Amino acid sequence: MSTSGHDAKVPVRVVRVTDASGRTRISVTIGVESFLEAPEHYRHQLEKFKRAYKHLVNQALRIKKETKGARKGNALSYWRLGKLLYDFKSSTDSEFVLTNHLEAFQRDLGITDSQVGILVDFARFFKQDEVDPSVPMSYYWELLLKARRSQSIGKLSEAKQELVELVSRKEVADHKSYRKRLNELLKN
Repeated sequence: MSTSGHDAKVPVRVVRVTDASGRTRISVTIGVESFLEAPEHYRHQLEKFKRAYKHLVNQALRIKKETKGARKGNALSYWRLGKLLYDFKSSTDSEFVLTNHLEAFQRDLGITDSQVGILVDFARFFKQDEVDPSVPMSYYWELLLKARRSQSIGKLSEAKQELVELVSRKEVADHKSYRKRLNELLKN
């Protein structure tokens, strides 16, 4: 369904609206032109999208609770949170383009837009079995901050392998030392 006859993606926004009784709820907005083209189709699809988004928020908040107060072993929980966000964004891209995903995730999950980016990159650049729960998230965070650069210069897998080897040899110092080591690796 598209206004020009080809399979263009329909932009949507997730917003919070307050009803007449003062209750705030999640809503999904779409452009009038798209909606008028096929109102029944979009009414059904938007309701389905809204349910999926609410489910995502509930799951994400549950996982986010797992990360609170835990010093070790929470990297896997952060990965799962990133995977949820990444999968949701990817799955909704088939018909809709969520134009305010950073704003919506930030508002509804209580995380910053940079945290959203890092979490999504965590799921994008790492497979679940590459995440060692014994490694504090701060080490992954350091690598993820540089992940796009590492990938563009062809060193992401080398940087990931370096972290795995440090962990297996139990040579992981504080994350600031790891940051220095990572910077050296990326210089060469």
